[in-house]
Amino acid sequence: MSETILVGNKKYTLTEFHGEVVDQQVSETSYRSNTSYINEHDQAVSRTSSGTHTTKEFFLVNQQGEERAYSFTNAPIPSIRPGHIAQVMIVNRQGTKDSHYVFFRNTTLNMEYVDLGAIEKLCDTPERKALGLAAAAIGGFFMFFCLWRLFTFFFLEAGFSGLLPIIVAAPISYFTFKLTRDSFIKRKQQLQNEIISRRF
Repeated sequence: MSETILVGNKKYTLTEFHGEVVDQQVSETSYRSNTSYINEHDQAVSRTSSGTHTTKEFFLVNQQGEERAYSFTNAPIPSIRPGHIAQVMIVNRQGTKDSHYVFFRNTTLNMEYVDLGAIEKLCDTPERKALGLAAAAIGGFFMFFCLWRLFTFFFLEAGFSGLLPIIVAAPISYFTFKLTRDSFIKRKQQLQNEIISRRF
C-alpha cells in the first residue's frame, strides 16, 4: 500500500507491506581493500582493510496472496524466520529517486528497527543545504566583522560605538543558524512520527 504524506512543505510517498515470512536467507560477502599513498615524510604507506557485508533477504506474503521480496544489507533488523509476521516501510521523497527502507518490524517477536540515518537523508533537502550554507556564510561574515570591530575597539580606540555592530550581528547569526537547524529537526521528527503511526 502506497500513500502520500506531507511533512512541512515536502511530499513523500510511503509504501507499506506486511505479511507472513515464507522464506528467508542470510548471506555474507567478505571484502578486502588496499590503499597506498605517500605520507608527509615521503614514505610509501600501504593500508589494508577488510570486513564482511551481511545481507538478509526474505519474502513476505500478505492476506491477499501478494508477495514481495526485500533485502537489507548491514542493517541491524530483528531476526526472522518462516512463519513470522513482519512489516516493511519504504519512503521516497517525491520528485527525486531518493528512496530508503526506513522501518522493519517483526510483529511475532515484537521487535522493530527504525533507520534514523535514512530518515535524516530524506529530510536533508537541497533547500536546507542552501539555507545552511547561507547561515554559515552570514555567520562567517559577521564573525570577521566582529573581530575587526573588537580589534579597532581595543587597538585603534574606535570607541564604544565600534562594539554596537557586534551586539546586533551576533544574535542575527545565531538565530539564522538555529532556525535552519530547528526546522530540519522538526521535519525529521514529523517524518519519523508519520512512519511510527503506521506500525502494524
